[in-house]
Amino acid sequence: MSPEQASGDRDLDGRSDIYSLACVLHEMLTGKRTWSRRSYDVTPGQALFRFAGAIEDRTKLVLEKALAWNPDDRYAKITEFADALVEASAARTSSTERTVGATTSLAIPAKSIAVLPFANMSVDPDNEYFSDGITEDIINRVAKMPDLKVTSRTSVMHYKHSKRSIREIGEELGVATALEGSVRRVGDRVRITAQLIDTRTDAHLWAEIYDRKLTDVFEIQSDVATHIAQALEATLSTAVRQRIHRRPTENVDAYTMYLLGVHHWNKFSPESGQKAVGYFKRAIELDEKYSLPYAGLADAYWAIGIEQESPPAKMFGYAKEAAHRALEIDSDLGDAHATLGAVQSWYEWDWNAADEIFARANDLTGFGSKPHLKWGLHLAAMGRHDEAIKQARESLVVDPVSPPANAHVALQHYWAGDLQQAVSQALKTLELDSTFLPARLWLGLALLHLDRFEEAVDRLQTTAELAGRNPIYLTMLSCAQAAAGRSQEAEALLAEVLLASQSAYVSPRALALMHAWLGDTQEALEWLDKAYQEHSAWMSFINVDPMWRPLWPLRRFRETVSAMGLAEVH
Repeated sequence: MSPEQASGDRDLDGRSDIYSLACVLHEMLTGKRTWSRRSYDVTPGQALFRFAGAIEDRTKLVLEKALAWNPDDRYAKITEFADALVEASAARTSSTERTVGATTSLAIPAKSIAVLPFANMSVDPDNEYFSDGITEDIINRVAKMPDLKVTSRTSVMHYKHSKRSIREIGEELGVATALEGSVRRVGDRVRITAQLIDTRTDAHLWAEIYDRKLTDVFEIQSDVATHIAQALEATLSTAVRQRIHRRPTENVDAYTMYLLGVHHWNKFSPESGQKAVGYFKRAIELDEKYSLPYAGLADAYWAIGIEQESPPAKMFGYAKEAAHRALEIDSDLGDAHATLGAVQSWYEWDWNAADEIFARANDLTGFGSKPHLKWGLHLAAMGRHDEAIKQARESLVVDPVSPPANAHVALQHYWAGDLQQAVSQALKTLELDSTFLPARLWLGLALLHLDRFEEAVDRLQTTAELAGRNPIYLTMLSCAQAAAGRSQEAEALLAEVLLASQSAYVSPRALALMHAWLGDTQEALEWLDKAYQEHSAWMSFINVDPMWRPLWPLRRFRETVSAMGLAEVH
């Protein structure tokens, strides 16, 4: 019986029957009643889905809409409910890879390629970093061709050691060709095989075996890229040819250190991030005119800065310095331009300068998923949500199975106020990687602002534990607990974060948010002032991030937004 039927306080229509049907379906799926009490003296969502672990996430979302307390929030027609259930069932029975393929293979351009991970054929398995590095370098060279769609590294690495056929991979990534090969390194010699394949016919378009000195590795990469361009009839201007054939360094040891830095950076963990920084620095020591390690350092420092584990002046300052040095050596490095633009947006709050820098990065060839991500974040801070979502979606064109790229789409919808879409996209990301913390975070926060408080608390509790009780994740959990009326638990987390701040850096932004959600407005504003003074990471989004909603109406908060040069709070 629907709530309105039980209370008798409004006229009934078909939405009441949709509610009743959803109750029956829930019990069929879980073997348990939808509600844990016999009466309706519970608040919406308090007892719902106590046994929901037995329901697949997409189906659960459909049932939650059908079981909404307010009839206006349910499906308007039974056909809409049925269609949603069919879609959820199809998503459940399809594998993640086939789901991705269904979205990317609708229109495959002829001039498109995925450079698949080169197999490590060396006797030493530790040379895996070298074969991965060769893969990434070829991707970067091919990506310099402006009329060629090139799948990003993150997505192709999804197929490392995969047994899927070339045809299947082509459909899933939306590319007409694939380059596969192997690398064998012995002493100062390297043997590289490469073959270009039509993913639709399995026809071999070109193949070559290179057996050279290690010092010739850049010429091999350039030769592979050139043959790809010829096979796909890609346009190569004189400037593009020069970039493809450019030797980034004459020092093979420096190149090796750089590849080790990239290898560790792509593991996306605090420990590996610090190792990456060390290897990039070592590469620079060996060749101070090698631009790529500087660009790698800039990206690493920026990422560490947004993790809020160090004072922003320190990390963003390092990132800015490294990006400038990279561009002094090679002004065409799109990644370095994008990182510099991100520093201007996140720390300097120089919005016009950031616009110009990102425009420059976009003009350069090889504008991959990372620059799209950074530019999208800047556009969101400006309140330009349609453009920001477009950037996020474009990153998926070159990085369709990348958890960071997919989570970024969820974040942009969250900031734009499209919370249901944010939930859906976060769940898609978790299908790719169930442990990816940012996707878990955006999912929990979107649920919080959908007033699904208990579910948000559950999600964020698990995420905080997976993050090792990192203060930033504890902050968001505390806010959700406060929203759910669990103020004692929220205050306990505040005390834990304050204690942590005595021995390690904790962003004042985090403390401002916890006080705001606990209703301590004056204390929240004091911490907000401190966050403003030090240009804390993520402050650029206070006008669009609904986590600041408790303070949005206050004059002092709006004055802070104005002082930062941001648009009005929406």
